[in-house]
Amino acid sequence: MDNYLKYYWLETEYLEKEVYADFHAKGFLTEEQFFAIIFWKSKRPAKKWIRPNLPDAASVKHLTAKLYEAKEYDKKLETLLLQKGFNIAMASGILTILYPDIFTVYDYRLRDQINKYLESAHKPLVADLSAITDIEKKKKLYWSYVSSVREVYPDLSLRNSDRVLWAKSWYEYLKDFLADKTEEDGSVEKSGLVFRE
Repeated sequence: MDNYLKYYWLETEYLEKEVYADFHAKGFLTEEQFFAIIFWKSKRPAKKWIRPNLPDAASVKHLTAKLYEAKEYDKKLETLLLQKGFNIAMASGILTILYPDIFTVYDYRLRDQINKYLESAHKPLVADLSAITDIEKKKKLYWSYVSSVREVYPDLSLRNSDRVLWAKSWYEYLKDFLADKTEEDGSVEKSGLVFRE
């Protein structure tokens, strides 16, 4: 039973503890560990790899060993960005699990929250990195993005700054959802659901 509970608490119990420790002990990820990270970040990219094009255990081991062996963090990021089907969101998600003190997840929710902060501080906003095709430019802007995540909550770890920004975005969405009443009779209608008093 305990073996399955780690998947329920996927991020904190399995990825951040077991997968992280295995990667740093062995120098590579298994196929299961690799795809657990990908599915944690988003199931959509997995649809890009239809069998038999889905990476197998040997290619996952080879790719993740390259990540482990790369001395520079910039090279680790580049290694993933050069892979077919990977963009900055997925690459940063994988590297966040493996190097949580260096990388943070690139996510539109976080970017929007960071831009609200930067705008209030009269600083340049973070660009949409997923739309940039030049890898050198994308890497440079990603590291600027990481600095901005650190700047918003300087007393928190990078990982917890990421979490707070994501949660703040989620909460603001919830508040906007609740504030948007669509009928005058006291009901709230969203996505086909109607709640009546």
